[in-house]
Amino acid sequence: MDDGDLREVGLLIDTLRQVFGDFDMPLWKPYSVNAKSTDSTVRLKIYRGISPAQRQERERAAIEQAPSHGIPVPRLLHSGATATTTWSVFENVAGSPGRLDNEIGLDAFVDNVVELMTRLHDGRGLACWPGSCQDRPNSASVNEQLSHRARSRPWWPELCERLRILDSVDSIRLHGDIKPEHFIASDHERYVVDWEAATVGPAVLDYADFLFHTVRDLIYAGRNAPEQLAARCGGGMQALGVTLAWRVVLWTDRRRPADLDLLPHRTLTSLAATDEPADLIAHLASIIAAMAEHGTPR
Repeated sequence: MDDGDLREVGLLIDTLRQVFGDFDMPLWKPYSVNAKSTDSTVRLKIYRGISPAQRQERERAAIEQAPSHGIPVPRLLHSGATATTTWSVFENVAGSPGRLDNEIGLDAFVDNVVELMTRLHDGRGLACWPGSCQDRPNSASVNEQLSHRARSRPWWPELCERLRILDSVDSIRLHGDIKPEHFIASDHERYVVDWEAATVGPAVLDYADFLFHTVRDLIYAGRNAPEQLAARCGGGMQALGVTLAWRVVLWTDRRRPADLDLLPHRTLTSLAATDEPADLIAHLASIIAAMAEHGTPR
């Protein structure tokens, strides 16, 4: 962040303070700034970096439509934009975010994912979030998220060819960012938050995102990823291996410039070629562990 970012965020919070009261110290993330009101009633999100206006609109549409799937979400209270800032204010839902620091937390997270995917991918004809339908192939949609640097690597032609299988799979509504902290358990509900990556595509994208985040976070916490993880959530799903390989590349592509050179070619292509649950976890864990040893940021 620079001084201009700090001033911009400060001015916006000063303006919103007149409506929502004081805010706690903002939390700066790579692609957003978050602040909770001091009375814990609202949460401010300022979208930064990658396509802020699009992320704001995707989140608005998902928050409005998720209840039609029976998915509890926080209410969107207000949103807006200036020449340089895009932001939303949500109801702050009190509760405990999901966690992976013990087996009980891991089991609860998997149960939450299964329930969310069952409701979100229920096939009731709600294929697109409002304004998010696309007329290009699924493989093109995922490929365009990678940089030219990633698409110039020696393993890319094989991975790109395998990703074409996604073009024959139906597209549905997706959350787009499945992480433990995006499930908030209150006394009476289990809320799903942070829908800014909501999109449309094959269901396997959400399952691959879940497996990637879970295995990565376990390894970076010094824990082993259980082999049965894929079988419990997404095992046997068509194209899961190649989608996981793409997800690993996307993660690495957004880290240090040299991290792409650390991706092990043989293990990456082996991951892309399998859908066997135990092999999926073994290959995925091997790649992430190797990246962690070389200092790739989580």
